[in-house]
Amino acid sequence: MAEAQARWPFLTHFDATTIKNERQLITMVKERCSRSQEEAEADVHEWMDGKAF
Repeated sequence: MAEAQARWPFLTHFDATTIKNERQLITMVKERCSRSQEEAEADVHEWMDGKAF
């Protein structure tokens, strides 16, 4: 999740250790960045392209 923290600096170490799936990451990005569901999904999907949890 260090790569996720590099992309989204607001993610704390605790966040990084508790996020277990794509849906949780999307929710975190949506809430912390004040984005719509669609924007958060697009951002996470772009980042996840080629990555696996």
